[in-house]
Amino acid sequence: MHLLSLTVHIGALILLGIFGVRKLFLIRTFLKNRDRTSPTAPIPETWPEVAVQLPIFNEPHVVTRLLRSAAKIDYPKEKLHIQILDDSTDSTGKLCRRMALVLKQKGFHVTHLQRGNRKGFKAGALKNGLANTTAQYIAVFDADSEIPADFLKRTVPFLLQPGRGWVQTRWGHRNRNVSLLTRLQAMILDGYFSIEHLSRLRPGKFFFFNGTAGIWNRRAITDAGGWEHDTLTEDIDLSCRAQLKGWRAVYLHDLVVPAELPTDMCAYKAQQHRWIKGSIQVAFKLAPRIWHSHLKLKTRVKIILQLLNNFVFAMTVLPFIMLFPLFTMDVITEIPKELEVVYAAVLLLAASGIASYYAVTLKVHTGKLLPGVLEIPLLVALGLGLSITQTRAALEACVGYHSGFVRTPKYNTGKKFLFHTLETNDRLGRIYQSVPEITICFYYLLCMNWFMPQDRHHLVPLLLLVVFGFAFCGFWPLFKDRRITE
Repeated sequence: MHLLSLTVHIGALILLGIFGVRKLFLIRTFLKNRDRTSPTAPIPETWPEVAVQLPIFNEPHVVTRLLRSAAKIDYPKEKLHIQILDDSTDSTGKLCRRMALVLKQKGFHVTHLQRGNRKGFKAGALKNGLANTTAQYIAVFDADSEIPADFLKRTVPFLLQPGRGWVQTRWGHRNRNVSLLTRLQAMILDGYFSIEHLSRLRPGKFFFFNGTAGIWNRRAITDAGGWEHDTLTEDIDLSCRAQLKGWRAVYLHDLVVPAELPTDMCAYKAQQHRWIKGSIQVAFKLAPRIWHSHLKLKTRVKIILQLLNNFVFAMTVLPFIMLFPLFTMDVITEIPKELEVVYAAVLLLAASGIASYYAVTLKVHTGKLLPGVLEIPLLVALGLGLSITQTRAALEACVGYHSGFVRTPKYNTGKKFLFHTLETNDRLGRIYQSVPEITICFYYLLCMNWFMPQDRHHLVPLLLLVVFGFAFCGFWPLFKDRRITE
């Protein structure tokens, strides 16, 4: 039993070490290629017809802003078709109908599509929209997006080139600085959209669509089999199938589409659950197709590992949860000194890889390290605190547990906080969701109480970081539901 526990513990640590090394390689690739000239494409003599699809479900706070930005798109009106894909069950439908009428009076071709059900959720809405337009190019924006006026004129030319399936642009963050949670999210996404994306746009790498702020060639969608809703990440699913058919993507890092970050911890946890579970579902769904594809063996393995990358998050919690029982069973204390050095080196490697990755991210996006670099330990703590949600998502995907598409609510966030008391039912639901994180938080407080008399004070800073992460994810949702308004 002792040997098995130690083996699982060391195995999880090795995975974390590999995760850290991967981050260092991504930094190396990014720094090597960051000065490359941004891709260019010739401006067409005649602009093709484009449909702008706006999937919406109960978004009364942001839908007006979205449609106003759609009306400012610099593109020939006769070639622009705005589709409001409205599955709402609240007042959002009235707002959409009102805005659609206003836009029609201004000469826009606008269609307000309402389905009788939410079959397929977002993927179903996009599929329905595709069936109701003849446009060859399809732009997709979530409800919280602010569409840049020059978006179509900067992206469409790339799709006119042979073999180009879609164009992805970078996400911006309107509410980056409203709270610690949004600042940490912004740092994570900035790293993903800068270092990760720019490192993956190489031969043999798969580049996934991110669900919004992008535009598709209709032929690529059709050739790949269309939108499917048997996973929670229809965007990754479609882009993976399209690339297996030979279509390739363009990423425009300098074209930014502002959007909102979740300001509520429960909403953020639900979003992370959907993303991680969905990517693993896609891995299970497409792994056989990828494995039997014409791609090189090395490429096939990389793609499958890329889809399964989120298993790493499920592993982060294991070494820390097992630390206390391994010490109490005197398993770790009996490890030879040489192995202790290796043990410490693996932890240091994981930490240095993550710290370097986000330090480079801060430098790229803000031009400076301070004060943002001081929040990197808190970002690591947040990752640990989310590991319960992420582990559950991974396990649900592995056993085939079905769960519906849970949207991430947005509130037109600005700089002012407006606090209100939670409804009783809402509070009870949040308590239920927070039980695992709060339980582990107290578990680590007990561990600290045990380690202190054992002269293992060097573990206390690490445990404090873990305690903060689980306390942050567990207690934040219980006191206030943050609504942030302009």
